[in-house]
Amino acid sequence: MEADNFGLFWNNDIDLSDVLTVSVGIRYTDESKTAQIITTPIVAGPCTDVVTFVCTFDNLKGDWDNITPMLGLQYSFADAAHVYGFWSKGFRSGGFNFRNAKPTVIPPGPTKEEENNTFELGLKSEFVDGRARFNVAVFHNEIKDIQRELNIPGPDVIVLQATINAGDVTITGLEADVVWLPIDNLSLFVSAGWQQGDYDRVNPFAAQISAALGATVLGPELPRLAENNYHLGFSWDIPMGNAGLVNVAGNYSFRKGHPYNDSNTEFFSDQRRSNASINWYSPNESWQVSVYGKNLGDDANWGNLTSIAGLRTAGPMQKGRIIGAELQYRMQ
Repeated sequence: MEADNFGLFWNNDIDLSDVLTVSVGIRYTDESKTAQIITTPIVAGPCTDVVTFVCTFDNLKGDWDNITPMLGLQYSFADAAHVYGFWSKGFRSGGFNFRNAKPTVIPPGPTKEEENNTFELGLKSEFVDGRARFNVAVFHNEIKDIQRELNIPGPDVIVLQATINAGDVTITGLEADVVWLPIDNLSLFVSAGWQQGDYDRVNPFAAQISAALGATVLGPELPRLAENNYHLGFSWDIPMGNAGLVNVAGNYSFRKGHPYNDSNTEFFSDQRRSNASINWYSPNESWQVSVYGKNLGDDANWGNLTSIAGLRTAGPMQKGRIIGAELQYRMQ
């Protein structure tokens, strides 16, 4: 594949007063791609002959150009607090299906570009003389012609991979985080998020692919979009005078179960993670001794879930419970 790209970008912050700032920006992008793609089926076609490997190729080309503006506003209502809001437009250019083993079912492309309108409102603040911080943001994304990378199990091709424009999607959410220093050297923190995403329009082509393959291509839920998650923990530094410093830390995180793939046939269960450590640092920080525990709940956490020919599910897993100790020396 070959690609040519050209971009031009401008942005500026305009101070309307000591407390009010407007941000404006605009970008022009022009992109073209050319590729040679196999257009004969891998299964029961000439490409199955691994000796001669005679395949039919098509020379494909795609061109995309877009203007993406941005407009933002920030109002500082206190010395260490401000509210903000912005709107921006973005896009992802189209592309080609290089791994598509069934080009007669899913054309090699090019796919359409994906367009995204993002709206966000938020608050960033510090108070109690800088010993506490509170940030919160709400966002709303409208995505047109969203590009989805399909992974469909099949006994003849093991896994059929291809990219299609699945339809139009709306994603709305809220994120917040708090950091608090109740006493010197002790930090408490918590963050949480909520997201909701739905298809507003589904490309009719998805139903045609499902009928041709005899398998569901798009399920009702968006993949890899957990409805809620949170993370909390603490870090406590204990000065020991001439004996150095001891740090005690711990954290816990949760991510609600959600579908991994677009067809909603593989699901992540609720994922939990808990860690803790005690660390000693010498006065000049040359030496460090740590005792730690990772994934103390011994919970199963998967990196991905892929159906192999529809026979079994496979994927990498993060490590189970780990208890360890570590000695480090840093040369000054």
